[in-house]
Amino acid sequence: MSATLRIIGSSPAVPRPNGASSCYVLRSEGVTLVLELGSGALGKLIAKHDLAQVDAVLISHMHADHFFDLVPLRYALKYAVRRRSPLSVYLPPEGSKKLHAVVSPFAPRGSFFDGIVDVAEYSPDRTLRVRDVRITFAKTRHYIDGYAMRVRMGAQTFVFSSDTAPQPALVEFARGADLFLCECALGEAGEEHGRRGHCNANEAAAMAAQAAVKHLVLTHYPASQTASRLKHAAAGAFSGRITVADDGMEIALE
Repeated sequence: MSATLRIIGSSPAVPRPNGASSCYVLRSEGVTLVLELGSGALGKLIAKHDLAQVDAVLISHMHADHFFDLVPLRYALKYAVRRRSPLSVYLPPEGSKKLHAVVSPFAPRGSFFDGIVDVAEYSPDRTLRVRDVRITFAKTRHYIDGYAMRVRMGAQTFVFSSDTAPQPALVEFARGADLFLCECALGEAGEEHGRRGHCNANEAAAMAAQAAVKHLVLTHYPASQTASRLKHAAAGAFSGRITVADDGMEIALE
């Protein structure tokens, strides 16, 4: 069975109308992974996937548009979904402390997730294994510590940029991937001055070309942008297959 990527949420911190922030589902035979669970994503996720069948949730960094729906996830697992065991949620280093700080106003004893969600922190220097899937990490160029993910599912390789400005290390990390899911929060050609933390579509495409990936999927873009404009901007730097993500889309890792 080929691996598939489903786009649950493809918006940045300000969701596009009727959209959700970052959330993606990777599936292969017998394995379902959720990458990111940003604002507004849970409802869209449970419309397409049974939470009882999800093997793990992975969070790249602790910005709200990437993890805030872990809170309603807990409620869903407590009151609406029957699982045989708690759902594994993997956070970046120091993520547990930040997550518990978010829920502390209404769960001051620190037991909000206990017995429902198994919260752990991955080590960026080690391979994380979820059943037969191997996930490795690379630090991104962002405003806080965050990590790109390289996921090996059978014969197919998927790389997720997380939030990042262009950097050579990410090019090497993504090299040869079957599918490279890359953010373009700056739209088709936006610029950042001073400290950088995001890409535009042309920069994302340039990294894809340098990494010789097979398929570039642009995501995490604002409502001011259209798919045609983003694709046109990316095509100037990358001659391979280009897709602009939208919520509900399903893509095979061919």
